[in-house]
Amino acid sequence: MRLEPCSRSASIGVVVLGVDMAEPPSRALAQEVRDALFAHHVLVFRDQHLTPERQVRFAQALGAAGPPEQSRSLTSDFPGMPEIQRLSFIRPDGTAPDDLRPSQGDTWHTDYAYLPEPPELAFLCALELPADGPETWYLDMQAAYAALPESRRRALDGLRAVHTQKGPLSRDLYQLPPYLKPGEADDGSADRSTTHPLVRAHPVSGRKSLYMAECYTTGIEGYAPDEGRDLIAELYRHALDTGAIYRHVWRPGDCLIWDNRATNHRRSKPMDRPRVMHRVTIALSR
Repeated sequence: MRLEPCSRSASIGVVVLGVDMAEPPSRALAQEVRDALFAHHVLVFRDQHLTPERQVRFAQALGAAGPPEQSRSLTSDFPGMPEIQRLSFIRPDGTAPDDLRPSQGDTWHTDYAYLPEPPELAFLCALELPADGPETWYLDMQAAYAALPESRRRALDGLRAVHTQKGPLSRDLYQLPPYLKPGEADDGSADRSTTHPLVRAHPVSGRKSLYMAECYTTGIEGYAPDEGRDLIAELYRHALDTGAIYRHVWRPGDCLIWDNRATNHRRSKPMDRPRVMHRVTIALSR
C-alpha cells in the first residue's frame, strides 16, 4: 500500500495506491488503512467498481458496518445487504424530484451528529456521476482546533453543543427532514436531538477536534440561543481560515473513506441531475 497526497495544497486527504478493495483485506492491510485514515482523515481509492457485498466486506475489516439511518429521500434496495445505503437523485418510483432547493448535505456537517453515538467512519463509492459534479469538500476539524490560541482552547473545553435532526437552517430555503410533501403532516420522525462536547478527543488517536455541524448544531448548553449560534459561526469562520480543506472531484469507481470525528464535509453545490452513490457507515471496533 502506498500513499500520495491528493493535491499539493491540501493538508488532508491522500490517494491510496496498490489496494484492490474487491479482495478480502488481510488484518495487516486493514490496520494500515486505519492508520492512514487517522493520520490523513480522508482516503481516496480509485477505479474500484465494488459490488455491494465487497464494499461491506471491506468496511467490516475496519470496524462495525451497521445499517444506515433511514430517510425518506434515501433508498436501500439490496435484499440481504442492509448496510448499503443507496444515495440517488432519482426517487424510488423512477421520477426526478421537483424540489431542487439545497439540503443539509450542502452545508458543512459531520454525519448523524444528532445521535447519541454517531458512527465514526463513512465509506462512499461512486457508481453514476453527472459530468459537472458536485464535488465533495472536506474540512479538517482537528487542524482547526489546534490552530486556536491556547487560551481559546481552554475556554471551549467543557462546553456542550446541542444538535437536532432538523437543525437551524431555514425551512424556506432548505429541504429539511422528514422531507414532507405539500400538505403532508409531520409525524415527528425527524425530531431527534442530543448533546456532545464541542471539543471531542478522537477515540483512537486521542487528538482533539471541534465537533459541530452547520446543519445540526443549534446552540451551546448554558448559552443564550443567539450567543450559541454566534459562537458556532465564529468557529466555522476560523476553521475555514485555516485552509485545511480537501476538494474531491469524483470519478466513476472512486471510493472514499473518511473520519467523521476529525472532519466536516459538504457538497459543492445542490444536486440537480442523476447521481448514484453507495454508502456504508462504520463504527470503530473498541
